[in-house]
Amino acid sequence: GGHRMLICPSVRHLTLADQQALAGYVAAGGILLYTGGDLLHGFGGEALFGVRTADFTLRAADVDSFTWQGTHYPLVREPGQLPVLAATTAAVLAAFPDGSPALTRHRYGQGVAYHLNAPFERQLNAPYRLQEEPWHRLYADIAAAEGLTDELLAGPTADSPEVEATVLGRGDERCALVINHAPRPVRTTLRHDGRSEPLDLGPKAVHLSTWTERRKAHA
Repeated sequence: GGHRMLICPSVRHLTLADQQALAGYVAAGGILLYTGGDLLHGFGGEALFGVRTADFTLRAADVDSFTWQGTHYPLVREPGQLPVLAATTAAVLAAFPDGSPALTRHRYGQGVAYHLNAPFERQLNAPYRLQEEPWHRLYADIAAAEGLTDELLAGPTADSPEVEATVLGRGDERCALVINHAPRPVRTTLRHDGRSEPLDLGPKAVHLSTWTERRKAHA
């Protein structure tokens, strides 16, 4: 509740209750980005995404890249049968080399559901992959297409895609665990609770930033 956009990364398993919750979220006006990790156990359904299974391929080159909003995304696909989808009621935003849908957008109720037919996040978990392409553009461009650019700045955030910011909290106390995943120094700005904190992080460095959460008045 209260989140305008939800990202489900490289989903391998989805229960019926999960599927119903996602459908309810989108129908009520939510924006969903869903990247597939396992078509057999993790597909969100044709009704929600407007796509269906058309075939499978053993040719990784058929589904190894797509381009959207001027950014090219080369994918590392796992060996074995790879799903090929067909759009039924969804709009195709980007296609794979074989012409099948890679990224689609489907209106469902008051919201929209984006579907990417690839384990986008899982294939980034390899040495040097984060540095190869601006992978973060996919999320930013989808948010911008739905008019959510400013809302993504709700903190804590770091303005470098190599830097992760995770919040730990107890009571009013907050601690941001800031991690530089890059093998080189990174200069970034951590934004949280209305504050900006410039940081110079060494290769693979970790920084802790603590503060007390501001209490919000309620009517």
